[in-house]
Parts: sequence; C-alpha cells; structure tokens
Amino acid sequence: GSFETGTVLTVEIGSSGALYGAGGDGGNGGNSTNGGDGGDGSSALGIQYSGTTVINNGSIIGGGGGGGGGGYRRIEKEEPGSSESEHGYGGGGGGGQGLPAGEGGTGPAAATDGADGEKTAGGAGGEGSTDSRAGVAAHGGGGGGGGLNGPAGEGGNENDGGAGTTSSGGSGAQGTNSGGSIESEENITTSGGSGGASGAAIRKTDGTITVNITNNGTITGADDATGVS
Repeated sequence: GSFETGTVLTVEIGSSGALYGAGGDGGNGGNSTNGGDGGDGSSALGIQYSGTTVINNGSIIGGGGGGGGGGYRRIEKEEPGSSESEHGYGGGGGGGQGLPAGEGGTGPAAATDGADGEKTAGGAGGEGSTDSRAGVAAHGGGGGGGGLNGPAGEGGNENDGGAGTTSSGGSGAQGTNSGGSIESEENITTSGGSGGASGAAIRKTDGTITVNITNNGTITGADDATGVS
C-alpha cells in the first residue's frame, strides 16, 4: 500500500536497540577451480517513504560480506618416471557478520571450512591445505575472513587470505608451491575468490527519497545508499 498525504513517519531505535543486516555466506575453497566468491551482505534498514525521519540512539549495522574461498594448486615433481601429483586445496571463506549471520564456506579435502559469522563478528577464513613429497609442496590459499572484522585464513606457504573489513569480506589467496623443480605440463594454479560487499546501514529505494537522520548512537555502513539490497 501507500502512505496518505501528510503522513509523518519516524523510525526510532532506542538505546538498547539495534538493527542488523544479514551477513553474506563465505565462498567455497578451490578444488581444481578458483575459490568461490563471498556473498554480499544486506542492508539493515530500507526506506521507501520520502521525508522519513530516523532517530538512532542504538545501533544500525549493515550485514558483512562473506569472505572469498582460497585458491587451489596442483603440481608434479620434475623427475623421470614420476606421475604422482600434489594437491593444495583452498580454505573456505568466513561468513559475514549479521542477523542472520552468513555461513562459512566449505574447505575441500584437507583444507578447513570457514567459520560461520556471528551477530557481532565476521567468521574466520579457513586454512588452505599442504601436500608435499620429495622436497616439493603444493599449498592451497587461505580463505578470506567475513566482514566486518573476520580474521584471515592461513595458507600453507604464507599465502594467507585477506581479513574482513567494514566494506567487504576478505579475498581468498591464490594457491602456491614451494621446493624444487616441477613439471610444467600438469600444473594448475587457481585464484582465490573475491570477498562479498557489506550491506548499507540505511538504504533508500531510489535517489528521489529524502531521509532525515539524527544519530546519537552507532551507524556502521553507508547511510545514503540507493536501490534494493
């Protein structure tokens, strides 16, 4: 429905109140493919009525973006008669902060899953796995942490994912290798996934809508975003 002409609309959040956007899910770790991208967080408050007044005495917090999954690495050692290969799998991305919070991405094989996000914290990225033989090793990339503040996942060779920030989940790291000479024909290196964007604190359906904001509390995320998200 629509509001009657002359309607005065006020949204007031009390000192103990809070509005949260939903967190984005973490991307899955690479398994012969690139790490998956993290999902976007959603906005905490959407405004459709022009002239709305928002009085915030508590918290308005956009949902954090999910972390990207870590990349994959496959190698073969350069030695006669050998066809054995090493595989490093990417860690899963951490889930974004929010209500509901995002779920962590899956880390395949020996890599670890990203942690689920929480209402007040992004989940940690999962660890990439390491597979070694005869002096060479393949290392999967660490998963990115979930926004707004999820820690990065560790890679097997210091190829750690990125930490989550207020603007996005962290990106997953590329797979790498270490050690001696390796064959060139059977190598596979994939990239980590990108972190998802964090949601706005306050979003308007379009740019023609005016919103009057009095902030006596905490607003985390953009307060003038437009569009539906």
